[in-house]
Amino acid sequence: MTDHLWFNLTKASDKASLIEGDLVQFDARVKEYEKGYKGYRDDVYCPIERDYKLSHPTKVMKVKKTEC
Repeated sequence: MTDHLWFNLTKASDKASLIEGDLVQFDARVKEYEKGYKGYRDDVYCPIERDYKLSHPTKVMKVKKTEC
């Protein structure tokens, strides 16, 4: 499991008219990526780590709207 999750906004997510707090359902692929500083500065220490993200979200729909 995870403590956070993110994916890029796409046409599918735009169509769903999502707002903060909406409960959503969607399909997506899980992709591995590297995060961390890849530069050459000696004063920056942020080691390269492996992390995961969601990509290619499809079938995005609201399950429950935010209650105001």
